[in-house]
Amino acid sequence: MIAKFENLSLTDQRRISAHKYENLLNLPHWHMEYELIFPDCGTARVMVGSEQYLLEEGSCIFVSSGVVHNIQSASDSIISVIKTDRELVDSAFDGKTPDCPLIRTQLPLKTLFDEIISALQSSQPYSDIFSSCSMLRILAQLFNGCSMQSRHAVSSGEKYKALLKLIETRYADITFEEAAAFMCYSKPYFSKYFSRISGMSFSAYVNIIRIAEAVSMLSQKQMTITEIAHATGFGTIRHFNRTFKELTGHTPSSLPDDYVFIRYRGSETAEGFDPTLSAPAIL
Repeated sequence: MIAKFENLSLTDQRRISAHKYENLLNLPHWHMEYELIFPDCGTARVMVGSEQYLLEEGSCIFVSSGVVHNIQSASDSIISVIKTDRELVDSAFDGKTPDCPLIRTQLPLKTLFDEIISALQSSQPYSDIFSSCSMLRILAQLFNGCSMQSRHAVSSGEKYKALLKLIETRYADITFEEAAAFMCYSKPYFSKYFSRISGMSFSAYVNIIRIAEAVSMLSQKQMTITEIAHATGFGTIRHFNRTFKELTGHTPSSLPDDYVFIRYRGSETAEGFDPTLSAPAIL
């Protein structure tokens, strides 16, 4: 199961994607595209690399290509996310990005977002050129006055990415102690580090991965619930049922056939996945 790399499959014909999310919560992930995040209303805590930022009105966050990040929005928040083709941005800004992902701005980002959406939804010729130009204009205004650095100087958290890969392959039996040793951290430091960078505890993250795999197994209808519980690393059926209900809102036996927990794009790393959990609404 892949739960690390997100592939949007942007093409030369569509170099921008833009969405609004209500109550957005996603797992730590990265992608090759650049990402601009800002609130329509409410707030969110955004982890970029190993630093956490408070996203609120009058601010936005620019996530560089390949950098691990995740978004934990407050209740009833609406968060706008625009992803942009890396080559488009690199060619315009000579491969440089702001030193700090958090940018304070007075730009009317909601209005500019609507312009991009309008261009993307247009059936007129060159609509993608219009949306790309709008995005570059926004970034030029945001970057003006920012201290800039080469994109290659931005840490992408390779060791943390390797840990996520290890969890994905060992989700059924990996222990907290093994994960801390893998990172060469003491257990107390690793606990704080993982919670800060992931927005959740190590055990909570592993349970999400286990339940995602359990949902996939249930959909295949080839194993019993008890077999799935043991295969996904839960010591008892009681623990499995309780965790499953907490994360999905359903018992394993009552899970709807069309239920989606984490939206997959394929089974290979190159395909990636959608890291957004099923609770947020796309507006």
